[in-house]
Amino acid sequence: LTGIAYTSKYPVSQWQWNFGDGNTANTQNTTYTYSIAGTYSVSLVITDINGCKDSTTISITTAGSGFDFSYKQDVCNPLAVQFFNIGDAPLNPVWLFGDGNNVSGTANPSHLYALQGNYLVKYSVQNAGCTDTITQNISVNILKTNIILTKDTTICYGAAKQLITAPSLSFCWSPTTYLSDPNNANPSTTTTVPITYYFTAEVQGNNIINNGDFTGGNTGFTSQYNFANPNITEGQYFVGPNPQSWNASLSSCADHTTGNGNMLLVNGAPIAGVTVWNQTVPVTPNTNYAFATWIQALYPPNPAQLSFSINSGDVGTLITASLPTCTWNSFYTTWNSGNNTSASISIVNKNTFVQGNDFALDDISFSPVLIQRDSVVISIDHPVVKTNNDTLVCAGDKVQLIAIGAPAYNWLPAAGLTNAAISNPIASTINSTQYIVTGTSLYGCTASDTVNIVTKPLPIITKTADTVICNNTSLQLLATGGISYQWLPATGLNNASIANPTALPIKNTIYSVVVTAANSCTATDSIKITVKVAPVFTVSPADTTCANTAIQLNATGGDVYSWTPAAFVSNPNIANPNTVGNNNTTYSVVIKELACNNAATLSTTVTVLPMPTIKASKTNDINCSIAAAQLSVTGASHYIWSPAAGLNNNTIANPIANPTSTTLYFVTGKDLITNCIAKDTVTVYVDKGGKTLFYIPSAFSPNGDGKNDCFKVKHFTFLKSIDITIYNRFGNLVFHSTTDNDCWDGTFKGNPAEAGNYVYYIKAADNCEIFYKKGNLVLLR
Repeated sequence: LTGIAYTSKYPVSQWQWNFGDGNTANTQNTTYTYSIAGTYSVSLVITDINGCKDSTTISITTAGSGFDFSYKQDVCNPLAVQFFNIGDAPLNPVWLFGDGNNVSGTANPSHLYALQGNYLVKYSVQNAGCTDTITQNISVNILKTNIILTKDTTICYGAAKQLITAPSLSFCWSPTTYLSDPNNANPSTTTTVPITYYFTAEVQGNNIINNGDFTGGNTGFTSQYNFANPNITEGQYFVGPNPQSWNASLSSCADHTTGNGNMLLVNGAPIAGVTVWNQTVPVTPNTNYAFATWIQALYPPNPAQLSFSINSGDVGTLITASLPTCTWNSFYTTWNSGNNTSASISIVNKNTFVQGNDFALDDISFSPVLIQRDSVVISIDHPVVKTNNDTLVCAGDKVQLIAIGAPAYNWLPAAGLTNAAISNPIASTINSTQYIVTGTSLYGCTASDTVNIVTKPLPIITKTADTVICNNTSLQLLATGGISYQWLPATGLNNASIANPTALPIKNTIYSVVVTAANSCTATDSIKITVKVAPVFTVSPADTTCANTAIQLNATGGDVYSWTPAAFVSNPNIANPNTVGNNNTTYSVVIKELACNNAATLSTTVTVLPMPTIKASKTNDINCSIAAAQLSVTGASHYIWSPAAGLNNNTIANPIANPTSTTLYFVTGKDLITNCIAKDTVTVYVDKGGKTLFYIPSAFSPNGDGKNDCFKVKHFTFLKSIDITIYNRFGNLVFHSTTDNDCWDGTFKGNPAEAGNYVYYIKAADNCEIFYKKGNLVLLR
């Protein structure tokens, strides 16, 4: 704003200035800066030394309309500042940049500051013969903050790493080397060297616009257009989600953020300078702010041209809507608040064409913006893995592999390696093999190296077959396939260093031969020489057998056998025939071993012992009256009867037999001296004949004369059981017995029973049936 100098023409003792905005001064000459451009009534009251006063009033107009300036730091070089005139085209502009440098004659100069800091910038223009000056304290600083979200990291050589940053209005990467797209806020780097990337960006603070996304409808802003629904003419606006429902000729477009929310729908009038949208917000002095909005065309063609205006001064380029319709485009510019504490923000229509000019605005923002910088360090992990030089070995040799350059390894192929996951496995190679070792660093990066293990062929050995020789016999060994030979053990060989030595082993021996080929490779094979020892001929010792009992003869040690007398053996030409003779006999056998032609004649004696004479008999057969029979046997010392069922003891000479059916009994008798055994049989027949006969007296006289003194049931054959019960005429039990041959002596309860009639009941059983008898008995006194 402009400072106005006032000078009095008359000396006075007191000066009183009233600047028309409520502020005063009391010096003769003063400079005053207005905060807002405009016309002010300024008065000067003077008092002389006598106390007399006089006054004068003049009208002062400060600066042109919207006189101001803003500035913008270059995001790639924040010390480079672009200054912008705000308002009418200036006359004789002069800039003092606050670092001792100045420039004149240009409204929008650029200046490069040497250091970061705060600078007092003065911008002066000529106005109606006066000089209007604006002073702002600008900040040329870079705020170090965390706007790179990717942490310092180590990547593998040749790998890519995407860098992620926080949202920003504009940005600059430095350096741009190895970046996939330095114009992308989130590029990928494929750096092959350690590098530090710096990300400098204009970062917005909180949006101070009220209802910038129009979710609150037609609130928080003013417009010089008419609010109307539906749209019927130019110069109308509406807040809603569907342009076609407002005007059927418009395209069906969605809002910018959600796709189904509100936006500011405008049918622009062909009148320039009309405010489409306006809102006044508080601002912080000497602060950079970013204004942004999104615009889309609703009807083709679309000549929409809008400007962003602050405090009646246009800032930045025009806001235009591109085709095709429903294509959202962003507009962005910056502004410095200078000395202002509030800002009247407007979007003003600049179009003068009637056709078209239908557009939508959404997501209007106005927020403080700072130049912020962050860095990220990208380190490179480039392991270098080395292994053995190529090696020539004999097939089957073991080769120690070595790898260096990493903490972990993996070898391929794993076949033939002691451990494919260590740095130093041992390889056993039959065929030529290329091994690839891959080393993995602590960061997971890999590198590989190869080693070729080339194999030379081993000599192919032909040799004498395994052989059996007789004792004290020599054998010539033979091996082929090489140019030199070495036999082990050398003992028993006439020369251990030739291909065909003569061997005279004294025991079983395995001769190993190491054959060396012309390529210096060796192979080993062996020959097993078995020395057939003299056979040990044996024949079974003298033995005994019982008459009519064969015994097996046994001879060992030979391949061919011949027994004599041949008639007394089952087969005279086998090693183990059975005897068939029944007399004491001496047997001879000729034993021959065919491999080494050894033979011997051996003999043995078989003594034949006599058999015991066993004779079995029985006392009787079994019927209803005779329940058992006694068996007996003679002729031996020890016996066993069979079957054992029905016998009281099957291991004695004379058991009692009580079979329930006719049974053939076998008895085996053994002579304990000769141990010879003989057998005999006896049959015990069982039938149902011979029933039991009873005699039951009808009276008895227990008078002590020794005659007929006791009542007794007599039977004349075998009984298994008997039950006798006697009752008196009153039904009292006077006698009971289950014992055979028991009798009633005529007493009752220890006293002589009365003479008279008694009733008896008898139940008896023999081998065949159960008998029941009942009758009367007379006791006589």
